[in-house]
Amino acid sequence: MGGGLRKVVGDKLESYPIRSAMSSNATLPDRDIHANKMLRDRDGGLWIGTNQRGLIHVHHGRTDVFTAENGLSGNIIAGLLRS
Repeated sequence: MGGGLRKVVGDKLESYPIRSAMSSNATLPDRDIHANKMLRDRDGGLWIGTNQRGLIHVHHGRTDVFTAENGLSGNIIAGLLRS
């Protein structure tokens, strides 16, 4: 996951754009995400744990970002669990 988030398109890797939760038109630069954990949930949502930006949830073109300001104990996500 170093160097940003990527997706497989055919036989190539392309940048995985994540819309900023702050603006529907802006995207988060993938190099700024520093993902350390990823989980795809049953509804097709993508949960991304980061080293600095908290927890990012991407689903149906919408992005939500959860940080210490939203009640997390910190902005470093050490693990993800689907029950």
